[in-house]
Amino acid sequence: MVIAIVDYAYRVFGRLIPHMSRNPAAIFLFFSFMFTFFRPSKKNIFFFVWLVGGIIAMTQYKEVVHDHYLYFLVPVPFFMVGSYISSLKHPAWRMAVYGIVILLCGYQLMKTDVFGAGRNDIARVSLSVKYIQSKVASEPFSFTLIKSRSYSDLHYRYYMEDFGMSPSSATSSSYTQLFVVCDSDECPTAQAITSMSELPILCFEEHCRQYYPSLLLYKEWKYVRDEAVISMGKELGRIYTFERK
Repeated sequence: MVIAIVDYAYRVFGRLIPHMSRNPAAIFLFFSFMFTFFRPSKKNIFFFVWLVGGIIAMTQYKEVVHDHYLYFLVPVPFFMVGSYISSLKHPAWRMAVYGIVILLCGYQLMKTDVFGAGRNDIARVSLSVKYIQSKVASEPFSFTLIKSRSYSDLHYRYYMEDFGMSPSSATSSSYTQLFVVCDSDECPTAQAITSMSELPILCFEEHCRQYYPSLLLYKEWKYVRDEAVISMGKELGRIYTFERK
């Protein structure tokens, strides 16, 4: 249980402190206790109970505790830092802590993609769905994603529903066209796709049922073509078209 507590504290405090490891996380947890002990205001007690109570509660969970299970604790270290700064009376100490916090914020901000060009997700998805719509006519079809950052294909299904399209379940035998959509600007070659004996598919209707279904690509499907998804001269993705043998 102690190991789990330190691990969860590490994952929570790591949102605040860059390059956090498990040993400093235990120190920060102890510091939180000492700060609350010497500054037992209502808000500090509330923050400490929120943090420690939440961590202990998560240790009772018997399955794997993924990072997003701990998101309800992420605000606590920031509140504690704010409370600590507000408790400093000496101007020099307060300015020093302000400087450290500003540097940490700047460092963490530079690690994000806020200044990046973006991934053009909306353009890629809408153009991909329009392309599929132009090819299927009234024929039954299905699709799946590869190279996707998402565990779901619901962003594509949203656009398909908006365009009046109804894809078949990928595990059924009722459709004749299959579109494998590369949901990234870095896509494999057509040869790499066609050489796969089985293609894992993101599932929707089946909710995965604890596993990803797969299609016997080499055995049941014939490769037809692949085309790039292009917007403003930039390749955003690629679509591989197959027909049932």
